[in-house]
Amino acid sequence: MKPLVTVGMPVYNGSKYLREALDSLLGQSFRDFKLIISDNASTDDTPMICAEYAAKDHRIDYFRHESNKGAAFNFNFVFNKCNSKYFKWAAHDDICKASYLEKCVTVLESADDDMILAHTQAKTIDRGSAVIANIETFSIEQQKRSERFDYLIRHIPPCTSVFGLIRSEALRKTDLLGRYYASDVVLLAQLSLMGKFALIEEPLFLRRKHPESSLHLDPTHRGIARWFDTSNNQALIMPALRLLKGLTETVRKADMSLAEKAACCKVLMKYWIPQKKKYLVRDITLPVRYPFNQIIQKSSLIFRGKRA
Repeated sequence: MKPLVTVGMPVYNGSKYLREALDSLLGQSFRDFKLIISDNASTDDTPMICAEYAAKDHRIDYFRHESNKGAAFNFNFVFNKCNSKYFKWAAHDDICKASYLEKCVTVLESADDDMILAHTQAKTIDRGSAVIANIETFSIEQQKRSERFDYLIRHIPPCTSVFGLIRSEALRKTDLLGRYYASDVVLLAQLSLMGKFALIEEPLFLRRKHPESSLHLDPTHRGIARWFDTSNNQALIMPALRLLKGLTETVRKADMSLAEKAACCKVLMKYWIPQKKKYLVRDITLPVRYPFNQIIQKSSLIFRGKRA
């Protein structure tokens, strides 16, 4: 019999916090779920921990890949294994309090089908699991699609929203997680044009902030790009332009009236582009600056060679 919920956990070298994350999921008061773990060729104790937990709990399916294909592949892989009504992504270093799934399921089961995502208030925890900050989270329940898109763009949500409980039917209609920086924002934008987001006011989600996370280990544009997609060898990384392309394509492909599409484009022009102006300018001028910087670097090497 199919479970009502599938939880997908993508992981790469997550052994330090993995047990705590798994314990929080397996200790949920709501029990009718399958946990799919996808290991992106970890080189630490992650495989041993996953195998240990899978042997103890029949709800766990563990998959290990021969090479690290990047976070986008791993996130999408676990969803593609889902055959349940609802789906939730879970990071290997975060914690869900025991009633998280139960309360999110209750909200979606009692709501109309246009309520497609349920999540909770959240807090940030440190490496020792101590709470260090609140995360402002919100609902998106406007009737018009363009108004939901407007609210999302003007209040770009923290990444906690994408870890909410989502109707699988709606998620299958999206592009899932793209292989580029901030593609979770594009995914949430696509979902906002399909339906509403419910918010449970209790802080049942704990998002861990720690220096060992992949994005902290290499926070450069190139490092982040390769975190999403390890095969990304592009010479020029232009994250702001790529994100703008993702958002405009979301509006263009959405099944809604021209008037609603125009309203969404107006939001991007009026709010998003001005907010991201300096990043867009950086990306637009990068093709000009890149060869100039290459010349400077090569000249520096030549001069150093002469001095040697």
